[in-house]
Amino acid sequence: MKHDPHSALARAKVKLPLSDLWRLRGWPHEPGRECFCPFRPDDSRKSFSVFTSGSGEELAKDFKSGDVFDAPALLAAVEGLDMRDACRVFIELAGVKGEPQEGAHGPRIPRSRQIVPKAAPVREKPMLPALKTPSGEEAEQIAQQRHVSPECVLYAASLGLLFVAMWRGFSSWCIADSARWNCQFRRMDGKPFPHPAGAKKTLAAPGSWASWPIGAADLATSESLLLVEGSGDFLAAWHFITAERLQGLCAAVAMTGAANWIPSEALAEIAKRRVRIFPHLDTSKAGEEAALRWETQITKAGGSAHCFDLSGLATSSGAAVGDLNDVLVMERHEIGELGPIATF
Repeated sequence: MKHDPHSALARAKVKLPLSDLWRLRGWPHEPGRECFCPFRPDDSRKSFSVFTSGSGEELAKDFKSGDVFDAPALLAAVEGLDMRDACRVFIELAGVKGEPQEGAHGPRIPRSRQIVPKAAPVREKPMLPALKTPSGEEAEQIAQQRHVSPECVLYAASLGLLFVAMWRGFSSWCIADSARWNCQFRRMDGKPFPHPAGAKKTLAAPGSWASWPIGAADLATSESLLLVEGSGDFLAAWHFITAERLQGLCAAVAMTGAANWIPSEALAEIAKRRVRIFPHLDTSKAGEEAALRWETQITKAGGSAHCFDLSGLATSSGAAVGDLNDVLVMERHEIGELGPIATF
């Protein structure tokens, strides 16, 4: 297929080089000839490179996979978009509108002679096992494992956000929302799943849209929300919501990985609410960088968001608090000193 140098996408690439896009979107790290991968938080060897091709276009190469990205392809990879959406967003970011006027770049090519690209494939939802509402006994088991109240487990289940199922031969609980784009499983006994790449405490249903924030499809009348990372913190958020009697007024939404961006399909709804974000604290700083990225996305979309500072806190055993779920194993009086968690 012959490249059209006057297409909206080609003009957008000229106006917004890959490095400028990287900085505009606030992706982690700094682009360069040797740099860290913006969509792989565990990259510790600078396995990425931004370079200028022979045609003068900035490209990026991931030496771990061998993949080469132009600007819209990298936007898709970092922010979890399909290529059609990534191209549309990229063209908008570059400020390119409409088609070039005839004469500006030569004669317009008649539509009958234009090559129409194939439509992007339709995203398919993951295949899921039979999802069931947990019984009172199962809710108690989940609650004990995660240090939350059985009330919050049953409330999340009543909203269609928490289920029990058999997964990979193990009794499991999982979180999903009515959109069914993303579903994350944990074993009921608290043990990790065996996996070829090493034991995994959480497994996503194959085909899950990793960037989809679980709970974003069911915000209903909520005026505020707690944005967390992972299924454990998702339950912890519902614990504080129910403990502070904010059912119907506050909701919880879970991102399922620090490398993910909030997709545009969910961002607009999230930005309509007041948002409190709870970062994961770890030595890699990936969780904190992710929380700041989500905060920036929400504020740029016109919303109100802030991160809750968990640094310096310790559990009753003396271990450093690393996430919202850890707050629940702090000394009771120290939890009280934090003030309301879901009321803000």
